[in-house]
Amino acid sequence: MRVPCSLFVALASSLACPAHAQEPFPSKPITLIVPYTAGGPTDVMGRLAAKAIKDRLNQPVIVENVPGAASNVGAARVARSAPDGYTLLLGTSVTFAINPNLYKSLPYDARTDFAPVTAIALTPSVLLINASLPFNDVGDLIDFARRNPGKLRYASYGYGSVGHLNGAQLAARAGIDLQHIPYKGSAEAIRDLMGGYVDLAFDPVMTAVSNMKSSKLRALGITSAERSPALPRLATIAEQGLPGFEYAGWYGIVAPAGTPPAVLDKLNAALVAGLQDPEIARTLIASGTSPAPMSQQEFASLIRSTYDKSKRLIAEYGLTPN
Repeated sequence: MRVPCSLFVALASSLACPAHAQEPFPSKPITLIVPYTAGGPTDVMGRLAAKAIKDRLNQPVIVENVPGAASNVGAARVARSAPDGYTLLLGTSVTFAINPNLYKSLPYDARTDFAPVTAIALTPSVLLINASLPFNDVGDLIDFARRNPGKLRYASYGYGSVGHLNGAQLAARAGIDLQHIPYKGSAEAIRDLMGGYVDLAFDPVMTAVSNMKSSKLRALGITSAERSPALPRLATIAEQGLPGFEYAGWYGIVAPAGTPPAVLDKLNAALVAGLQDPEIARTLIASGTSPAPMSQQEFASLIRSTYDKSKRLIAEYGLTPN
């Protein structure tokens, strides 16, 4: 009986070489997509998260800024990536709670296209104004806006961003008319605020702490329910005549849906340990944010609760898609 030569080759190969074992994760660099421009608060948070992963998994983490459409461009890219743990997204409450309630269609499904890893930090925003304006508190701003409807322009780091939602909340609760000027990222918005091209902005506290040092800006209030330990002298907006005014965002890491549980567990463990590192924790607290290491299940619950709150606020303030 004749046996095909190719069969002998196959048999010889299988005997000479054992089955290729799957390489342990991670065996190559990881890419972390930050869906906003460099220099803003999300970028800062992304680089802290990247360091935590790198230091504990001993692989380089490449931070890649992919801005556009209030984080939708970067989020869609990760949703389409291979579910192997090598492409991650620094997601925010915008990506998972605001955009799904604000846009009629998205290039990703926030509820099914991602696997939660962990939250990184919870962060309120600071209401900043151009220092040339004669406002010393939120009451002054509201009084001026009532006398001059539509004159004040507020910048946000994108349509549907936390800054946009806070501006809409301020206008609705105070009964004033504010012009919304969206930007691709916080850095550009603050630059134009300093230049006087816009009048006010809600800046995430992580970058606001630094931006407040500029003589061109003045802080009027913070959006948290209570004063920030990093800014104890800055009154909340709720304290200044708008009771109930509160909205804080968050940052967190997600992977594409279908990523193996063992890979998610390893990423979660690395990030949770990193956030508990005294140096990183001090950095976050000093910037006004609250470190928020948590399990995958706890992060999934945070996403759901923020989604529900954002849905209610968006309906209440009448925000509509662009």
